[in-house]
Amino acid sequence: MDVFSNPVAAASAITAMLGVVAWLAFTRTSPRGAPPVVPSWVPFLGSTLSFSKDPVAFLRQCQAKYGSVFSVYLAGKTMTFFVSPKSYSALLKHKSLSHKPAFQDISQKALDQSAAFARYTQALHPDSPVVDYHKLIHPHLQHSSAVGALIERTLAQQRRVLGQFGASQRLSLLSFVERCIFESGTRVLLGDSLVDANPTLWQAFHTFDQSFPLFVAGVPPRRIAVKTTFPAHVVAPYDAAKESMALLWAASANSIPTTFWSLFHLLQNPTAWSAVQDEVRGHLGVGDVWSGDQLGKCVLLASAVDEALRLSASSLMMRVATEDVELKLPVHPSFIANFRQVDRFVHATSAQAEAFKPFGMGVTMCPEVSRVRRVPANRRATSYLAGSMPCLDITPIEYL
Repeated sequence: MDVFSNPVAAASAITAMLGVVAWLAFTRTSPRGAPPVVPSWVPFLGSTLSFSKDPVAFLRQCQAKYGSVFSVYLAGKTMTFFVSPKSYSALLKHKSLSHKPAFQDISQKALDQSAAFARYTQALHPDSPVVDYHKLIHPHLQHSSAVGALIERTLAQQRRVLGQFGASQRLSLLSFVERCIFESGTRVLLGDSLVDANPTLWQAFHTFDQSFPLFVAGVPPRRIAVKTTFPAHVVAPYDAAKESMALLWAASANSIPTTFWSLFHLLQNPTAWSAVQDEVRGHLGVGDVWSGDQLGKCVLLASAVDEALRLSASSLMMRVATEDVELKLPVHPSFIANFRQVDRFVHATSAQAEAFKPFGMGVTMCPEVSRVRRVPANRRATSYLAGSMPCLDITPIEYL
């Protein structure tokens, strides 16, 4: 049947076509002086699918084509990305750019926290119950003595998990890292009894982690489907428990890819692998209890982890403009290829250190990061790498 022979069908088709044309016109144009808009073809979703599949690769492609400042339409919202370190200062100091609305939105959408609790945790002066709750957690992630105890327990758990692998056992590098990092870290943060009582905890975490970009984007169908299985295992119907869930997710979701890429890049470079092994043997005794100071002497190992973060970290510093904002930024940024270099951060310059912000900055910095340096935040990766080197014979094989 000819669609245009039916007036109703013809009107519907024309309306749909006009809607698509209007959508394309809206997403492909921007006001004078505004950042360029990355074109997208899917109404509402925009570039959500491409972004969630590989955020780092997507943003690098956009940067190469549109420069260091560009806007992307994601799930009904236009987000402007600033990918140059030179923009950090302007973004942090502007009084009309706030992280609180963004964090509140994520807390409600991804973690299912109540609006009241999300508002309290992001308020300048939270109510006393919320203050008391956070006093139970944050000091144990910030004080040097508490961090030292966490490192000691983490190392003990990592050694226990590593000891479970047989000499002839074969599995993928990612599976190997996921199992060790998740089980050891979860037992340290939440205790052995919770992990032992929930044998499907890893599967639940993995499902939640894979769906997290959709949760943040506010996609209802997937969010409902996943939440019907996950809360039964971990999340109690209380906001405090959901906040603990956020801690558990952030710890493993960040540490697993960091450790994987650190190990992957080292295995690709036999010279670097041998150099890091020699450093570990020189500063860390086999079977000894390692202190934070001992791990801190492994500067090449720490540099390898930082280099993996530089190449693969996808953490974002989110800000919401509470009013119209005009920023003065470099118009013609330059691009210089920085290839993989394991010892890049051994003798890092002040400019390199300033440009490297994998854990955020300012009031939105990860609470695991110390006031002086980033070491406590990546200790899980460095201790795991140091612990796995002397007791495992890891050989890369060709993919068949």
